[in-house]
Amino acid sequence: MYQLTTAQGYWKLHRQDEEAVFHLYFRKTPFHGSYVMSAGLDTTLEYLECSGLFRRRIATICGR
Repeated sequence: MYQLTTAQGYWKLHRQDEEAVFHLYFRKTPFHGSYVMSAGLDTTLEYLECSGLFRRRIATICGR
């Protein structure tokens, strides 16, 4: 909902062509649920794969 509200604000201020940044994070499943559905992750995953950041982070975690 936050992203939609922000997008509307950008549009009202005629700033719809400016780049906006949203942070993607996840803590835990809400309401003690056992799964989460998400949409729009393909762009984020593609960025992480192409940047090499994901491989470097995994190597750091694994101590390589």
